[in-house]
Formats: sequence, C-alpha cells, structure tokens
Amino acid sequence: LRTFSREELRQRFDAADADADGYLTRHEAAELFGGALDVEADRKAAARAVLRRLDKDQDNRVSWDEFRSTILEEASRRDRRIWPLAGTMFLGGLSVGAVMPIMPILVSELGLGPADYGVVISAFGFAKLVGNVPAAALV
Repeated sequence: LRTFSREELRQRFDAADADADGYLTRHEAAELFGGALDVEADRKAAARAVLRRLDKDQDNRVSWDEFRSTILEEASRRDRRIWPLAGTMFLGGLSVGAVMPIMPILVSELGLGPADYGVVISAFGFAKLVGNVPAAALV
C-alpha cells in the first residue's frame, strides 16, 4: 500500500462511494466485500469493523481524509509478531549460507569423491523436504 499514489487511493475511495457524496457509509463499506464474503451477516459485520477502524470522528461515515490517513497509517504499521519469525528465518538462512561454502572443503579434507559429495548435498535437501512437507500440512 505504501506504493499507492494519492490518485490511486482516491480512485478506490471514489469507486466505493456509490452515491458520490464524499463519504463512505456502512452500506457502501459492505459493498466493498461484494462476493468475498458469502453470508450477508458476515458482510455487515465486516463493514462495521471497517467503519469502526476508518471513522476517526465517529460520525458513522468515512471521509476521504479519514480514509487516506488511516490506510496509509495501516500500510506503514508492522505487526510485532513478525520479528521472531523474521529472526528465525534469518538465522536459518545464515546457517545454510555458512555451511554450504564449507562443504566442498570438508568433503576434500575427508577424501570423499564427487558422488559422496552429492549424497551429502542430497541429504541436506531431503532433510528440508522431510521437515517442510509435514510443517506445511500443519499450517
């Protein structure tokens, strides 16, 4: 969202503002969800939640200024829960980055041939596969 220009945001707002009065109402917010939510009650609940978040002056409608400022604020905010995940991914990548260049030296020092080196590298790939497939099923 940070890459949206002011004009693109304005186009989205104007497209949602069905009656072109310069405000988004609960009904117009519900239409934003169109076919994304199958049940009418879900659309209404989602619209109420969106309106609650965007409607800073609590007048039950969202002006262009409220829309723009809230969308840009939300786009720049980061969920704190990403940092442990990002750190874990960084350390995992760092370990692979440190081990892979050393592998040919280790294989040479151990006197292993190309086929043996292939087995070592394949074992690494197979271990990732064995670990990733069950982990993906859990997600």
